[in-house]
Amino acid sequence: MQYPSLWDISYSVDRSEYPTRGENVKTKYALPPIAAFFIWGMGEMFSFSPRPPSSFHFNNTIFRFQVVQDMPSMEASGEACDQDAITAGTCKKFGIVVESAKEHGDEQDTAFHELLHILLGTNESDVIVTRQEFAKKLSPRLLSVIRENPALVKYLETERWDSSKRLYPPMNESEKELFLRKRLLSLLGTDSPGNACTYHQLIYRLSPERKNIFRGDILEQLR
Repeated sequence: MQYPSLWDISYSVDRSEYPTRGENVKTKYALPPIAAFFIWGMGEMFSFSPRPPSSFHFNNTIFRFQVVQDMPSMEASGEACDQDAITAGTCKKFGIVVESAKEHGDEQDTAFHELLHILLGTNESDVIVTRQEFAKKLSPRLLSVIRENPALVKYLETERWDSSKRLYPPMNESEKELFLRKRLLSLLGTDSPGNACTYHQLIYRLSPERKNIFRGDILEQLR
């Protein structure tokens, strides 16, 4: 028995449209397996929308990460589930679920919003804090996630950066945390006198700034 080569391309043409030649042969075109695999690989290589990770690590816990077509609740585009939420009975498994969005940036912003809830604690949403307290609590936790979850960072990252173009000298862990805290404070804006904010309000304020946190040049200083 003769087996076809992976490189073989068999094709034919329906010549019934040429009756003067007296040919009426209907055949089919078959793309060889090796060519199909090559085309698929090129599509994966040049995809500009990084796939979300299946999970991420924080505080010695594995959190699943899911992107779904539709959220059960029409009012929410994402959900964060930590130990407090499980205890309260609002969810069952550690993780983040976000609704797929046509604009990839919107999906990332939602994912970052839910990540902030995980890092700061879902039961802390209504606690009143200053932006300094918020940034001080968040910076070491966010730094830990950036360091331990490269796939998640790639998903949230807005632009890549050539590491050879380092703008600043390498920093130790304390310097990285201070660098990130100052960055967060600059993005949160100034507290208005007498205008107290909750964690949830500050999370909403910070979520759209994902693009200014997960920039390649900023991440290069934190890795």
